[in-house]
Amino acid sequence: MKIKLWTIQNQQKLDELEEKGYLISTTNHNSPEWEEEYKWMAKQMIVNIGEPKKEEKYPIWSWYQHHDSNHRRPDLRRIAHLSRGTKGIRIEFLKDKKDVLLSDFELWHFPLCYKGYIGKNEKDSDRFEHLLKK
Repeated sequence: MKIKLWTIQNQQKLDELEEKGYLISTTNHNSPEWEEEYKWMAKQMIVNIGEPKKEEKYPIWSWYQHHDSNHRRPDLRRIAHLSRGTKGIRIEFLKDKKDVLLSDFELWHFPLCYKGYIGKNEKDSDRFEHLLKK
């Protein structure tokens, strides 16, 4: 079964896609302090969907559902998809579901921002937020 996904890339990656017919990610384009987390996600991909078929080293981040089931495509007008000043291009594609590792972006991003803390429940998370503000 194929699923529709969207990725946001820069012009260089679009040129690569048009030239090769596929995209690969051989470098971590995010902050160096997140290197271990990205390696962990790459390992989870191997465990859950198998070894990469090409020279991929890191995931190509894509969205199956960006906001909710009514707003699935990512909105290019939002910030933080790419570095400030970089023109983003949203690429829509189909991929076999068996070749995709779906994850929750908010839960993935949360430990990166808060040094690994995920609350046990909403009350615990609220308590943590309160302590952060102090």
